[in-house]
Amino acid sequence: MLVLNPQWQKNMLDKLQAGSELDITLKSTKPATWLIAELLKRNRLFKVYKVSGVTRITTETDSCPCCKRKL
Repeated sequence: MLVLNPQWQKNMLDKLQAGSELDITLKSTKPATWLIAELLKRNRLFKVYKVSGVTRITTETDSCPCCKRKL
């Protein structure tokens, strides 16, 4: 059973409360699920990209995460 690091959770919550942009890459589903739930609670727009077994969650929804061009 995977337990989330409380310090990581606090850092993510602080960033969300400050309105900072997030661009996080995670290889485990539990922290990704927790972060997505927190983003949904706050009605923040986000995108989820899954590539080669990792999950990338970003709040920058108007540009490509790879080339940074506007969508």
